[in-house]
Amino acid sequence: MKRIALLGATGSIGRQALELIDAHPELELCAASSGSTPVDGLAPLTQVGGDLTALLDRAEPDLVLNAVVGFAGLPATLWALERGVDLALANKESLVAAGELALDAQRRGGGRLIPVDSEHSAAFQCLEGRGPEKVHSLVLTASGGPFRNRTRDELTDVAPAEALAHPTWNMGPKITVDSATLANKGLELIEAHFLFLLPYDRIEVVVHPSSIVHALVRFRDGAALAHLGYPDMRVPISFVSSRASGSRRERRRSTRAMSFPGTSSSSSVRTTSSGSSSARSTAVSGPGLFCPSWRSKRSRRSARRAV
Repeated sequence: MKRIALLGATGSIGRQALELIDAHPELELCAASSGSTPVDGLAPLTQVGGDLTALLDRAEPDLVLNAVVGFAGLPATLWALERGVDLALANKESLVAAGELALDAQRRGGGRLIPVDSEHSAAFQCLEGRGPEKVHSLVLTASGGPFRNRTRDELTDVAPAEALAHPTWNMGPKITVDSATLANKGLELIEAHFLFLLPYDRIEVVVHPSSIVHALVRFRDGAALAHLGYPDMRVPISFVSSRASGSRRERRRSTRAMSFPGTSSSSSVRTTSSGSSSARSTAVSGPGLFCPSWRSKRSRRSARRAV
């Protein structure tokens, strides 16, 4: 049984995470919080507002899914990383505002960070088993939002309802508006810098209206690995639940590295400089550069043979 603390349970990510937890008996919701909406009875421990680290101390979760909106999510991020607890991060502001602090906390406590943003989850999976010395650059995609084809003059009188009508994603109001203005993609670029320890000049953003390709990694050998999938946030949330380690007791009982198959319906495509390509389902995906490597040498060799 994997104990999950869900922070931001009433938002878009939180509601979809609750659906996933309800559908998987091996997942247990041990704590839930919201910023202002009552969540009484949603979990054994609940909280509205206040210090989320106190809630986490009481809950002792195996996985913290941080879907809090804004800078208020930072203390919970640091709590998980400093205590070696798996962190599913949907609160990009933690890294935008305090990326260096998060890196320091991770080094001290060894907590494993798994991104929930669709683009960063995709990059995380493409970077599996590959060291930073092999990576040339990272490409994040952007749909362009509802105003992509409008001229400057046509943007002078747009209404909030138009900004909230995202063409491909179903998200909360704040991130939807930020996506319409493309401000969100700037935040995601900063997030990627800290997650994968890549300099900004090696991270690109490409407008991709269909939102099928979520990220692409170019390697120094001339190859590229892309992550494709439907624009559905349940995919990266499901990936986190299958990827995170088991209970604290299980991790203490065994020091052997474990791997967990991803449940994503997406696929990865590796294309060589000669133009040939091959597709494979993303069965086992990896820790990226922010997180400590956890796979055995044998499984890493198998992954290299697979691609």
